[in-house]
Amino acid sequence: MSTTNLESESLQVRPEETQRILVVDDEPSFRRLNRAALLKKGYHVDTAADGQAGWEQIQAAHYDLVITDNNMPKMTGLELIEKMHVNNLTLPVILVTAEYPVALQGEKASLRIEATLLKPYTLEQFLTVVGNVLYSNALDDSEFQSRHHRKI
Repeated sequence: MSTTNLESESLQVRPEETQRILVVDDEPSFRRLNRAALLKKGYHVDTAADGQAGWEQIQAAHYDLVITDNNMPKMTGLELIEKMHVNNLTLPVILVTAEYPVALQGEKASLRIEATLLKPYTLEQFLTVVGNVLYSNALDDSEFQSRHHRKI
């Protein structure tokens, strides 16, 4: 591939159907509802019933986004996010919670929590936040790649 072709390629966000999302929530109704809404939009969606199961899935597969509830048995959403951070997993996260955790103040950026969604929320709000986070992350990745691109 020549330098000219590389430089003329426009930066584009990957199609939704190639984006893989993990939804971690201990409430089956929230998992089902969120999964159904995301599938309808064309995303590939996996689910986990708690933070520990979510961690196991994150280790086993590639995800473009993790959406996690905070208050769960075995491992909370914040504990899952901290475990991802300690293990240098830099994928974006949306934290879903009924109340904003005090422990989160000041650590949101370092843990790569892209958004916090407070319950209750509408499906429209949910899908808007998901779309915005994925779009923003794709732009960040494209900007990184263009800045670190070597000409051949």
